[in-house]
Amino acid sequence: AVCFMIDPTDQFDTSGRSRNRLATCSCCGVVVHRACYMGPPPRSEKEFVCQACQYVAAEKDNEKYQPPQCHMCNMKGGVLRKAKAIPGSKKRFKGDQKGFEQTLFGKQIWCHSVCAMWSHHVEYTLVDDINCSQLIMANGTSHVGNKYRCDLCGRKDGVKFSCTMKECYKSGGAMVPFRFHLSCGRQAGLDIHDADNDTQGF
Repeated sequence: AVCFMIDPTDQFDTSGRSRNRLATCSCCGVVVHRACYMGPPPRSEKEFVCQACQYVAAEKDNEKYQPPQCHMCNMKGGVLRKAKAIPGSKKRFKGDQKGFEQTLFGKQIWCHSVCAMWSHHVEYTLVDDINCSQLIMANGTSHVGNKYRCDLCGRKDGVKFSCTMKECYKSGGAMVPFRFHLSCGRQAGLDIHDADNDTQGF
């Protein structure tokens, strides 16, 4: 089994022993290291049910139910954590509760633990919902930087990251930074690791 969060080569120490135990969700089968889950750790590997599956079991008959899916990227499934986004001001939504509930501020949102982990604009603890407020535009319907396309999948939605290497530009000749969804970068085999600065990039 391979942890969804990290590269399989990082799962073992030099002697080949697992660094920490893997847990498999008994409902959806997603595999993750207990230390990588970024949430309340499962009491045991046999009792682990991920947050998304717990939510589906509790809310699937609710008329407002929407299947959990990461708002930061377009990859379905994976290790998902509950997230939230709080508007800086609710004035624009005054008197329009129904409209507010259709925004990222007003509904239950989700993100992959790995997407949250690599974003410098996300706040998270082991017990609270992941706070994605700084990623959402004031309209509540789009993300900061939504004018840029992912240079791997071509979509504008979600959160794009950029490479911090100055010589890394998108193809086409213009000196425009190469941007991508984290999940797209991982699927494309990019070597993603944290840069030694405070910018959002790799």
